[in-house]
Amino acid sequence: MRFTQLLPLALLIAAIVTLTAGGIAINFNHQKESEAARLNSIVESKARQIADWLNERRGDARFIQESYLATEIGSNIAKTPVLNSNLIALLKAFARDNAFQSIRLLTAQGESIWSSVNLPVDTQLLTAIQECIEEQRIRIYGPYRDAQGNLHLDFITPLPIREQQPNLVIVLHSNPVAYLYPTLQNWPVPSATGEILLVRREGNEFIALNNLHHQPDSALTLNLSSTLLNFVAAQIPIAAQLPSNAIEGIDYRGKSVMSVGLMVPDTDWLLIAKRDLSEIDSEVISNVIWISLVGLLALLMTVTGAFLLRQREQLEIAESVHDAQLARLKVLNLLADEIAQRRALIEQSRDGILVFDMDHRVIEGNQRMADMLGCTTQELIGMRSWEMDAVMSEEMIRENFNPFPHHGFVFETRHRRCDGSEYPVEVSASSVLWGEQNFVLCICRDITERKQIELQLAQERAHLEDRVNERTAELHQQSQELRAIIDNIPHMIWLKDVKGRFLVVNQTMANVVGGAVQDLLGQTDFDLWPMELAKRYRADDRAVIAIRQQMTLDEPILHGTEIVISETFKAPVLDAAGNVLGTVGFSRDVSAAKELERVREQAREAAESANRAKSAFSPI
Repeated sequence: MRFTQLLPLALLIAAIVTLTAGGIAINFNHQKESEAARLNSIVESKARQIADWLNERRGDARFIQESYLATEIGSNIAKTPVLNSNLIALLKAFARDNAFQSIRLLTAQGESIWSSVNLPVDTQLLTAIQECIEEQRIRIYGPYRDAQGNLHLDFITPLPIREQQPNLVIVLHSNPVAYLYPTLQNWPVPSATGEILLVRREGNEFIALNNLHHQPDSALTLNLSSTLLNFVAAQIPIAAQLPSNAIEGIDYRGKSVMSVGLMVPDTDWLLIAKRDLSEIDSEVISNVIWISLVGLLALLMTVTGAFLLRQREQLEIAESVHDAQLARLKVLNLLADEIAQRRALIEQSRDGILVFDMDHRVIEGNQRMADMLGCTTQELIGMRSWEMDAVMSEEMIRENFNPFPHHGFVFETRHRRCDGSEYPVEVSASSVLWGEQNFVLCICRDITERKQIELQLAQERAHLEDRVNERTAELHQQSQELRAIIDNIPHMIWLKDVKGRFLVVNQTMANVVGGAVQDLLGQTDFDLWPMELAKRYRADDRAVIAIRQQMTLDEPILHGTEIVISETFKAPVLDAAGNVLGTVGFSRDVSAAKELERVREQAREAAESANRAKSAFSPI
């Protein structure tokens, strides 16, 4: 008897000892796993920061590539190989506002058109420029050191290729020391050996792209060749989105470390987070001591509790039996209340509710369903599904719903009332398990009113479509008539937006410019007229927009190779809120009228001179 009582105690003591030893081992493994997870988080966070920064830099480069500044530069270079002062000021302001240390405008051959700093063009940079122009996409070149040992990270931006101008690129220089290296040097948790390495594979070796914690000023000067780096790189496929598994090995100092690597998106940079194993293991020792103390305390408590357990056994058994009986009684009461509540909810439902057995027989239904079918609830019980369905026969129901699908579904059909009339119904059917039997629960909703509304909506929709088609034809006819009017007016007519782009022009203006009407749409005065004329036209448009009033003025216009004087009317186009949407104008040739007026003025002056001469020589 004593052996039987002591056996559980001995087993419990053995279990505590085993658990304590196992806890120590698990703690070692857990610490390694936690450190691996922390390294994963760090390398993912750093890679995300670098990728976000690179994307922001690419966005800046894409902005200047797609801005009007690129167009202005191309137009300027097409006329003269030297940038004007306004473009230089804009480029300097862009570099300053977006934290670029310098900016250069180069040709495809690496010839400098303009540069904010005097730097030679690296041979590999020239290759990157030529590839950038060929692919017409923004490229990142670097980090690298130039001949003077300065660090560079360049964003090469091709300008849009246009006729009669050389292929150009803008090189935006960002110093890695300004953002990239501080981001890598910041270790998010306290650690004496934690370090971030940014490397790039070159052949069988890796070159350090940042300054190492234990070897200052090593960026792009130190080649690393270690088995650890090869193992980390081998685990990362091309375009990997997840870090590599944690790897233990020897780093460039000869120290045992745990490391995790991740490729920085859209680059050939390998980002590695590592920490010395000696530092990781030192953090486990304190946990081992606490686990051992907890195990010893558990042994003492177990021995003490064994003596108290025997005395409480009988009392706990009696209390447990009493509690079980009370719990069973409470469950029975709750079940009865739940059944009553569910029955009340079923009867209060505005939809008909039916419960079928697997033989398609009604075993339960509410009063609403009986009212919908025009029968009593007693007549409803026992009715088969095909007796109330006016669409599906018994064969169709048994074929399609035997056995009934486990997943619920909703369908529409027609039900037959007891008096033979029919009505549309929407049925939501689902399989339910009550006890150990399967049943089918159907919620039926009379959709007669909804069908009537749908019919009315379909009729109204058809009527509306007819009205829309008629109105569309009218608008098309009006558009054709208006087009015919403005194309037959012998004066130039146009409509521009606030940026000076032509939205509407007539045939007369197209003839003057020497192109088709469609070719002029979207163009500006700078695309159609000489620069001096375009500047004047644009200045007049801005004046009209500024004063919000119409103006009539004389403007020179190029007709073929001849400059003629035209009387031009310009007015702002306003919306209902008073905002300026653009300008409208027309222009007519008044050169002949001006010449006639000049001739008349000369004749008048000649006549007056003759009269004065006649008066002077006439006798008194």
